[in-house]
Amino acid sequence: MWFTKHQLLLPAALIVFFNFTSDSNQIVLEDNKLKNEINALKSHITNSGYKTRLGIVLVADTDSVDAGAAERVANLRRATALDAKSLFHLPGYVTLAELRAFVGSILAALQPACIEYYRDLSKHSRRK
Repeated sequence: MWFTKHQLLLPAALIVFFNFTSDSNQIVLEDNKLKNEINALKSHITNSGYKTRLGIVLVADTDSVDAGAAERVANLRRATALDAKSLFHLPGYVTLAELRAFVGSILAALQPACIEYYRDLSKHSRRK
């Protein structure tokens, strides 16, 4: 009962999806907006006092993965201080099999942190 309560009220992971535009006229503006929104989310989660893990998925509007997109993702990762297991890039047009594999990779990356999160909560409840 305790575990169910905490799964509903205190999530171990929060996955947020953002559009990732390839329009060259708006790249700088969009990247700055993404940085601000991600940093605001991170600070809100940090200030909450819980160890909820933040996962960011950037959904591209095109299916081409070029060097410019990879460089932008790396720049966003550095500017927001996210690790490689927290920031994901999804091309815009993927097959169902590719989408399933992508979701599986996100879950595999976040699962260890989620298990540790609930393990710590259960230790805390046993002490009380």
